[in-house]
Amino acid sequence: MMVVRATMSNLWLGKYVVQQVASAVPGGRKINEVLQWTIGGLRNPIIFGYPRTLTMLWLLQQAGVTLENAVCVELGTGWDMSSAMTLVRTSARHVHTYDHVRHAVPKLKAMALQQIEGKMTPTDADLAFEPPFEELKQLVGAPRGEVEYHAPFDARATGLADQSVDFYYSLATLEHIPVGMLKELLQESFRILRPGSYCYHYIQPAMHSWKGSETSVDYLIFSERTWDRWIINPIAYENRLRAVEHLELLKEAGFEVVRSWFHLDRKALTKLPRMRLAPEFQRFTHEELAQNYVWVIARKPN
Repeated sequence: MMVVRATMSNLWLGKYVVQQVASAVPGGRKINEVLQWTIGGLRNPIIFGYPRTLTMLWLLQQAGVTLENAVCVELGTGWDMSSAMTLVRTSARHVHTYDHVRHAVPKLKAMALQQIEGKMTPTDADLAFEPPFEELKQLVGAPRGEVEYHAPFDARATGLADQSVDFYYSLATLEHIPVGMLKELLQESFRILRPGSYCYHYIQPAMHSWKGSETSVDYLIFSERTWDRWIINPIAYENRLRAVEHLELLKEAGFEVVRSWFHLDRKALTKLPRMRLAPEFQRFTHEELAQNYVWVIARKPN
């Protein structure tokens, strides 16, 4: 009943409900994909991997980390492979990119490649800072290595040798993975990284159907039981971990957090004192709940 009332008063919840229904019927995933191409985000696609990868390189530079001639692993390829293609054109020797579903399509890959090799000035509305994109795009040149696409693939067992990778990263991926699986993925990343090497994760611990009058924390009114049973779905899974919890999972896997940057949803910060939060989220401060983007660099100790 609570879900029904919430759906009537919160349009954002309708998207979750539609996706849950689609995930439960035969061919539902294909229907959802068609909707993405016709009325959803893929109708006018934005190539996010390109600016987010340049931003990653910029933040790594500030921490004294270089990826020159590096063997890299990306978790979560996405639809256009733009991040991996950017990385081998700026610094990396080899990028293994893993996805649980074979999302990448030639049309979007070609669109991304045109932007990258054309050295277009990228934009990214999610950023909490202003990277010097005019300068960063000059890093792009001829491919220095190759991209190896692994999909569909379970990245909890990459098949790569112990301590054989120089860098591991993800861009807006970790928030879509169930906690138990996420722990195993981080353990695998720790295993394959060389001692003293780094990982980087850009995470969006925010309600992904957030639009208009909603905020990034509106979905925190539901208990874990209600969320798992009635709302969330395999098509667009969100684990609702807060930013500080993601950092704790990295530490549990053995990593040392070197640098982290947070963005606050100011509208959420204003709304939180009036919200009736589910018990699972009452232990966090309002600032911790309103952290809707986080960038983190972590290191595997020597």
